[in-house]
Amino acid sequence: MSKDNLLAATVAILDGNRAAKGTGFVISTAGLLVTCVHVLKAADISVGDTAQVQFRGIPGAPVLSAIASSEYWNEEADLAVLRLTSSLPGGIVPVALRKTSPRNGDEILALGYINDGKHATWGDGRIVGTLADGSIQVASSQISKGFSGGPIIAKSDSVIISVARSIEKPDKFNR
Repeated sequence: MSKDNLLAATVAILDGNRAAKGTGFVISTAGLLVTCVHVLKAADISVGDTAQVQFRGIPGAPVLSAIASSEYWNEEADLAVLRLTSSLPGGIVPVALRKTSPRNGDEILALGYINDGKHATWGDGRIVGTLADGSIQVASSQISKGFSGGPIIAKSDSVIISVARSIEKPDKFNR
């Protein structure tokens, strides 16, 4: 998937003041989006509520409504699915999800709406481990708050391998 297509398929999750609280991305032509539960909570969205998402990577940057789905709202995994209430904007290609596990040392690219959230930011990193719950651990000085809910892409094949969920301080090994 090209960077342009990925940017087009990525949304800013907005609060009531239209400030970006995090990121999400399109996973199906049926208008399903993935993000983090904590991102939706930061935007004051609960299961069944309507969220506002903005496709800031396409001309006109349309703001669309999406319902926080009860089909998949997992607080323990910090993952949620939103369902658009209208059709996807034209030209949006859902992201491709990798079906195999990433490996330590794999280089990654992440995309998120940080700081003011008006423009997407890219961050590089590499996988340094896998946690007990199957989550990957990424080392990066570029990935920060605002990347939550956004895609983590394997540079080797440009496929989504994970969702950015949390930012931790480096451990004693600087990971």
